[in-house]
Amino acid sequence: MKNARMTIIAITAAIFVFDSPLFADVMWLWGGGTYNINTEITASILVDEYRPGDGTTVNLLKGGKIPIITMCEDSLLNVVDGEVTQRIAPAHRSQVNISGGIIGENPSFPSILAEDYSQTHISGGILNGGLNTIDYSQIYLSGGWVGQNIWTSNDSHVYISGGTINGPIYTFHNSIVDISGGNFGDLFYLDNSSTIIINGSNFAVDGVPFSGEILSITGDPWEESLRNLTGILASGELLDTDFWIISSDAKIILTPVPGTIILGLIGLGIGGWKLRKSI
Repeated sequence: MKNARMTIIAITAAIFVFDSPLFADVMWLWGGGTYNINTEITASILVDEYRPGDGTTVNLLKGGKIPIITMCEDSLLNVVDGEVTQRIAPAHRSQVNISGGIIGENPSFPSILAEDYSQTHISGGILNGGLNTIDYSQIYLSGGWVGQNIWTSNDSHVYISGGTINGPIYTFHNSIVDISGGNFGDLFYLDNSSTIIINGSNFAVDGVPFSGEILSITGDPWEESLRNLTGILASGELLDTDFWIISSDAKIILTPVPGTIILGLIGLGIGGWKLRKSI
């Protein structure tokens, strides 16, 4: 299947469907080809599991509809249109680019579960659930609509230069969220050596002008009070959100950016989706 392109409308030679309890309704894709999905598939899709170097590409196009897709090893997923009804799970250095479509029908569950050095670039689309990222994975958000929270942990990194996040941002265990633009929900929550970096100007904490690092007042979650942060992001968008720092080693870093409107520097040039060339 190397260097092949397919439009999936049925089960092809490189696809296996298992009906056992362990592999019930699972479709495996591998071999380094390009798979274009423009029809509904009821099986969950697993790409390049235990096959490093295959570099299989999956493109979800208009008309395509799948429940779950898990990207492994060096695989690539481009979501241009269509729908993933439950979630996308990038892992093992895989890359996911989302420029359109709908991810997740149930807002109670994450639309993205990213881990293990994977990279997810979101420039458009509707994600009804939240974004969860752990274990050195990275998410670049430059556009689109996120219906729930962002949850980061275990040395993961989230760059936000645009888009809308309707829920809180939770950070744990050495994770970093770097913000230069976007529209946010009503809470930043920081714990366990995590950091939120905010690039902009005119910052104030509880109405008092502020610059530099914001730390916990008490280091005790039972005594720490909720505070409010306002300012102008580097993109020119207004920031007005509450925050709660419940660990003495967590912090918000306010990074001054001259002027009120500049191009978002985080994620430009890498935030758009691309189709891997096939021969």
